[in-house]
Amino acid sequence: ESMIAVPLKTKEATIGVLEVLNKINGAFDEKDLNFLVTLAPIIAMALDNARMCTELNSAFRELQLASKDKDEVIAKTKSEVAYLRREVERHYRFEKIIGNSEPMLEVFRLCERIIDSDITVLVEGETGTGKELIARTIHFNGPRKDRPFVSQNCGGIPDTLLASELFGHKKGAFTGAVRDKKGLFETAHGGTVFLDEVAEMSPAMQTSLLRVLQEGEIKPLGSDLGKKVDVRVISATNKNLEKEVQEGRLREDLFYRLSVFTIKLPPLRQRVGDIPVLTNHFIRKFEKKTKKSIKGLSQEAL
Repeated sequence: ESMIAVPLKTKEATIGVLEVLNKINGAFDEKDLNFLVTLAPIIAMALDNARMCTELNSAFRELQLASKDKDEVIAKTKSEVAYLRREVERHYRFEKIIGNSEPMLEVFRLCERIIDSDITVLVEGETGTGKELIARTIHFNGPRKDRPFVSQNCGGIPDTLLASELFGHKKGAFTGAVRDKKGLFETAHGGTVFLDEVAEMSPAMQTSLLRVLQEGEIKPLGSDLGKKVDVRVISATNKNLEKEVQEGRLREDLFYRLSVFTIKLPPLRQRVGDIPVLTNHFIRKFEKKTKKSIKGLSQEAL
């Protein structure tokens, strides 16, 4: 009970071990173990990313030593290295989500359960709790990470405009439709569509979305032909959808389609233990941005 050792695993292999010793007093308990089991995959992914960047840089340096007649190959490889590096850097890993309180560890555990699947996910939480960040985390750690992630806020948008944004339209479908336009579902083919404020959709739009979820097919405005699309749908709301169903504002069948797997994000007041961690994160962030030395907060301010 004085030592915990947790394997650092990637999808391909075990790359190391995280070992923690308790040399002072007391003993580790189940909560400590759960924390390290949750932390280990995050560390493993960070180390794997660092290894990937190192290998890419090494390959590029070797190409730089090649003769001048390989300039074209070098230029192409340099472009690919830059692209891969950008992709690695833009991937939303768990380290983008700040917090180590028990409520947030539970969110991480839920994300781990469904990252590698195509299951439809509903993210519930108050405004500002990071629902889109969770959606991006799921997408950029899953099998669809190399395909597009697109998002759409469904609140306060007229039906015609929302339908056009989601499903596209044909030229002449409505006033101002001067050319064909792809919708987000078609653009995200093979990837993920994130629908925020999904409960704000009108009944007509709810019906259209239900058809997409049931049949995997969209029909652009003004078109008689449907198009098959392969997308994962992650939706978000700050409302109680069960109450919306009971009061007749949300279709019950759509609710069950959207909430196959639900992740509830806790507000900050329910995870006050994360406030020091978040505070330090933002201090470091703005210290770098403003190029000023900021020691931190006084105890009174904290």
